[in-house]
Amino acid sequence: MTGKTIKFQATTNNFKVNGNKVVLQLDADLLTHKINLNKLKDIAFNGNGVQVSLEADQQELIPEENKDSKPMLVRDDK
Repeated sequence: MTGKTIKFQATTNNFKVNGNKVVLQLDADLLTHKINLNKLKDIAFNGNGVQVSLEADQQELIPEENKDSKPMLVRDDK
């Protein structure tokens, strides 16, 4: 899919499934995220639908098992 793109951070206000349809309602602060409403409207109501990609931010810390332990090095090249 090519075309216009808009990215901003938002929180999920409501999520529901009705049969085979999903309704996802997001809340985003227009001023904080500098969302261009004209571009958002143009994309949302272009008649061709939109492509949605959701990505979560990790906001909680992983609990420490042992405060005296040293960090482990993990190889990711297997």
